[in-house]
Amino acid sequence: MNCIVTLDVGTTHIKGYLFSASGEKLNHVIHPTSFLRLGNGISEIDPDQVLNDISYILKSVVHASPEGVKVDAIVVSGMACSFIPVNRQGRPLYPCICWNDQRTATGINIPDIDPIVHHIQQYPLPMYLPYRMKWFSENNPAILSDAYKWLNLTDYIVHHLSSDKDYITDYSQASRTMLFNSLTKQWNSPAADHFNVPLEKLPTPEPAGTVIGTLDADYQLHSGYRNTQLILGGHDHMFAALAGGIHNSSIALNSTGTSEALVLPYLNDPSFSFVNEECNLESHVIDNEFFVVGYVASTGRIMEWADRLFDLFKWEQQLDLVKVQERIKGLPLYVPSGRRMQPSRTGRFINLQPSHDGQDFALSVMEGLCFETRALLGHLNTKLNIQTDLLRLVGGSSKSKNFLQMKSSILQKPIEVIHDVDMTSLGGYILSGLALHYFRDVKQTAKEVLEQQKKTLLEPDKAMSHLFESRYHRYVQERRA
Repeated sequence: MNCIVTLDVGTTHIKGYLFSASGEKLNHVIHPTSFLRLGNGISEIDPDQVLNDISYILKSVVHASPEGVKVDAIVVSGMACSFIPVNRQGRPLYPCICWNDQRTATGINIPDIDPIVHHIQQYPLPMYLPYRMKWFSENNPAILSDAYKWLNLTDYIVHHLSSDKDYITDYSQASRTMLFNSLTKQWNSPAADHFNVPLEKLPTPEPAGTVIGTLDADYQLHSGYRNTQLILGGHDHMFAALAGGIHNSSIALNSTGTSEALVLPYLNDPSFSFVNEECNLESHVIDNEFFVVGYVASTGRIMEWADRLFDLFKWEQQLDLVKVQERIKGLPLYVPSGRRMQPSRTGRFINLQPSHDGQDFALSVMEGLCFETRALLGHLNTKLNIQTDLLRLVGGSSKSKNFLQMKSSILQKPIEVIHDVDMTSLGGYILSGLALHYFRDVKQTAKEVLEQQKKTLLEPDKAMSHLFESRYHRYVQERRA
């Protein structure tokens, strides 16, 4: 049986999925992501342990599968902006600094980039490579000097899985460094010069879906891996966009997890300023397609915080919007922290009363996160001159139906929720199948695969939309303050 293995490296878990050539999910293995340090603004991942975890997943995902499994390809997707300096042998000189690490949170001065603002296709954020390298120059200059290459964690994994041991990245991950020009598909020389980043220390950018060689013998842990090809993967949001069929400008992808993003098609407007509009241009994993990505906040982390303090998930499960209408009118207003992924933007509750209890605070947090999503979507729709008629939601929030009903009513838009499948992994299957010539028309295949998935369509409740409207306008005023 011909199969494809997808590996997705996320903030919380590493996921391995085994798909048949026809797209049927045969098995999956989920393993926690191995952190060396986590807390107090520090978020470091052990690169060597990640490779050990990958070995375990590759062995386990085929172990309980049907006999005669032949893995044609492995593809790696994962989080962006999680960088590792390596030596000439590909060994890490320092742990992987994860995207949510805050050590560079105070190192950004927007006026400093005025000379190159028209060359940059990303809004400056602490997670981007120039600011990580600046931190090393100030705190550990020897590593900055000794580093042969700077790799995203996914690039590091691909380097070690590949028998050729090349240093490559795909366009989607490269576009999350703040040093790549997605339109020319080359490293951005003006940006690199401005930040004093030697281009030779960056991996070679290639299109996602490129066949980059065979699987290294050390990872051929089952007879089914003997002739396995390695397919160049990319950023997890872009894989989810591929599986989610985000090709129509009237549909936006709402990718949820530790962080939350809105992904909208880019219609090639040269006047659009990514810096001024606080969003990013990202290369799709399908060549010559691009998306504008805006980040709402660290939604998953905020909800976990609110669950520890206010039992948010318990109240979400019990939520009946009709029954809590009067309660909603008197809720405190919550403005989320880290809006647009800016650590300096603190969160706050407004209009607190002695009578407010845990349920009030839990509802307020859910409401505030929905308000922030609406604010971002409205902003992007206006600036991109497109109209989003449907939100297609994937990821962690897909299990929170009552929260999503609130979200649909606040956004005043239908939300289509995809169930029982990891859309990033499904996107990996589609990309690999295209690379292996299982099929030719990737958009048609993505459409057919999406039609096979279990979906729920949530429609806005007009009465609830009206109830939330005045609170939303108050929210917009408060967040500007």
